[in-house]
Amino acid sequence: LEGLWFEDVWNYIKDRLSNNLWVKGNHDVGGEFLFCYHFYDWFERLWCLKLGNFEFISFDTFNERVALPGSCYPGISLHDLIWLKRRLHENPLYKVMLFHHPLSQWHFNVHPYALNENSNIKCAFFGHDPKINYEEFLNIPCYSGGEVAPAQPVISIFTKSGDVHAIRVKGDVEIVESPDGVKIKAPAISLFK
Repeated sequence: LEGLWFEDVWNYIKDRLSNNLWVKGNHDVGGEFLFCYHFYDWFERLWCLKLGNFEFISFDTFNERVALPGSCYPGISLHDLIWLKRRLHENPLYKVMLFHHPLSQWHFNVHPYALNENSNIKCAFFGHDPKINYEEFLNIPCYSGGEVAPAQPVISIFTKSGDVHAIRVKGDVEIVESPDGVKIKAPAISLFK
């Protein structure tokens, strides 16, 4: 990672992918010894999106205040913790959390203050650790792409009743929309767990 790689990539894709939402990770603010804060010029660190009976809550698990050069210390700040608790408890919608570091690596910062039985969390999605593709932690199913090559995206279906179905796709994905619904075709899939 040399120079302003994030800025170059962002300037290339920001208009082409304007309908995408982003989740910040430790590499989005620079390499091992350089902290680049360009991410904050273009996108929010903390955001929520309400879709149907679900609320998607994205937050930052890379705390620059305590980061040391060459480290990826996971954790959330006190301000972010208060924000997260409010989002998790403000309405009866099913919650889906999106963050960068696996929950098992930073949960001690928020549990039991924010992550408790009253928060209605259905699942979470994370990145960062290529060795983990699924973990259930604090009774929360957590999904990731894991260590796979080529990349194997995770497709999730969220139902009106609050069920979540997640699968890992192997090979090229074809999505066909018709008046009868949406068909997702892939050469192969695998289930988590």
